Amino acid sequence: MGKDTSRLKFDKGSSSLSSADQSELRTMYNAVKEDARIREIVVAAYADLPYPKDQKSDLPNKSKGLATR
Repeated sequence: MGKDTSRLKFDKGSSSLSSADQSELRTMYNAVKEDARIREIVVAAYADLPYPKDQKSDLPNKSKGLATR
C-alpha cells in the first residue's frame, strides 16, 4: 500500500478491528490531522472484491450496499 492508503482486515462477519489495525489507522490519522491541505479523509470498504487498480473504478451497487452496513 502507498503512504496514503492502508489495508485493514476484518474477520468474517465482524466489524471490529484488531489492536494492530486500530493503531495503524490512528497513526495515519494523527499524521495528517493538522495538515491544512487535507480537507477530507475517505474510508472505502471493499469486502468481496480486490482493491481496484484504477482510481476511477466504481463499485457495483450490491457491493456499495455491503460497504455501507
